Amino acid sequence: MTPVIQLNHISKTFHHRQVLQDINLTINPGHIYGFSGPNGSGKTLTFKIILGFVKATQGTVIVNGQTVRYDTMFADGISFAIQ
Repeated sequence: MTPVIQLNHISKTFHHRQVLQDINLTINPGHIYGFSGPNGSGKTLTFKIILGFVKATQGTVIVNGQTVRYDTMFADGISFAIQ
């Protein structure tokens, strides 16, 4: 089964402060996933990286088999609904 979304060693730094460190995630089709955690734990930032709104400092984002690159505005074929 090919993953719909795959994060490989994602890290994000803002102004010399590391806010995400070495995130690995695989989301397979046909499943329902939820993110939970305290405020400021990186849930929304992780989604923004998946969507291509924010670029990861390190790592690779693969959506529907295509790498979301630094010159890509959005991840193709992905939608996001905020509660």
